Amino acid sequence: MTTHSKLIMFVILLVGLTVTTAWASVGNVGETAPTISFGAKVTMEYTVTAPAKALALKIDGGDSLSYVQGGGQVKPALEAALYGLKPGDRKRVVLSPDQGFGPYDESKKIMVPKENLPPEIHQGMILHDPTGHLVTVARIADDSVTLDLNHPFAGQPLVIDMHILDVEQVTHSL
Repeated sequence: MTTHSKLIMFVILLVGLTVTTAWASVGNVGETAPTISFGAKVTMEYTVTAPAKALALKIDGGDSLSYVQGGGQVKPALEAALYGLKPGDRKRVVLSPDQGFGPYDESKKIMVPKENLPPEIHQGMILHDPTGHLVTVARIADDSVTLDLNHPFAGQPLVIDMHILDVEQVTHSL
């Protein structure tokens, strides 16, 4: 094969690759990332803070949250604020106490024998009760402990910072 033939083959190959690449990119024109809509599976990282209480909960990395939009798995006001977001989007939402974990109820305190709790407890410590609910050590006496059964975020306005990682449109077959 002569140098001239090799050059022609190279040009043909180059043109073929260029056309193929251009054709492949045309296939993406008009496609957009899926947005959060009813029934979509959403995966996100988030941080919840109660600024007045200096309390924060951060879920990120391997502990991301996945839920189905419209399935009642997250607070309704939060779910409403997420419609239309897509992977990569970040959003801050502020929830009132009623939109979050409800008002603080002073009557939701119980006294338990100190011996029923781990010895390393301290006032302000957040524990899980046997059913998995969060309780706060409100007061420690010589032989008893007062537990606050309100959610630690009850009665607090909440600031939720979210980062949408993935949105999948879920199809249901009959």
